[in-house]
Amino acid sequence: MKVLMFGWEFPPHIAGGLGTACYGMTKGLAENGVEVLFVMPSASGDEDQSSVRIINASDVSCRMVSDDIDEFLGKVSFLHIGSNMVPYVSPEEFPYVVEEERLRQKNE
Repeated sequence: MKVLMFGWEFPPHIAGGLGTACYGMTKGLAENGVEVLFVMPSASGDEDQSSVRIINASDVSCRMVSDDIDEFLGKVSFLHIGSNMVPYVSPEEFPYVVEEERLRQKNE
């Protein structure tokens, strides 16, 4: 069996709990004979790949189904969801992020 996983962190680079959880899952899957491919935005190259193969999302080539990107985007709908959760922001930066969001919502 093969598993494709997506995440934004993997040990030794951890900013929250996702990297630790992904590491545990990939290790458990590998112990059960599952081949895991883990795609992340920016791998550093020093991640433990004993149980998983890690690749950068930017290294994945995609075949265009349609040459007309406007046609494709016309079929996609976007929904903005306001959230107080902001990853990777220090306590000092947080008030500025909140104020920017308030101004953005006010201007909508």
